[in-house]
Amino acid sequence: MNPRLLIIDDEEMILRVYARALGRDFVVSCAADVETAIALGDVIFDAILCDYNLPGLSPRDLHEHLRRRSAEQAARLVVITGDEPRPHDAFVRMLLATERYLIKTCPTAMLIATMRRVAFPRLSPVGLPVEAP
Repeated sequence: MNPRLLIIDDEEMILRVYARALGRDFVVSCAADVETAIALGDVIFDAILCDYNLPGLSPRDLHEHLRRRSAEQAARLVVITGDEPRPHDAFVRMLLATERYLIKTCPTAMLIATMRRVAFPRLSPVGLPVEAP
């Protein structure tokens, strides 16, 4: 069974584009805002792709919500934006350091690879299990 992916963006066209691009590899659910995503309750997603600039609650709020539930869930959040990174922002620095911050103009292959890596953190780049040290 394919992993579960939640995509959060307030632009319906963007949701459709991402869902189409990622739908081969993931079972995709969509939400127009963080509040709707949080309202999904106990649903566990293998990866979450969230627009940085949303009305209402922010990706930072979502990260805090996820972190209170599970550090593993919080680590599955990838933020995507049309803006350049804001390195003065500690949340953005953390996402950049863990390669979970994307620019919306990134190649589709990079988007897919990032979401796969987040969904399967224990696999090598070629899909083989990572051996424990």
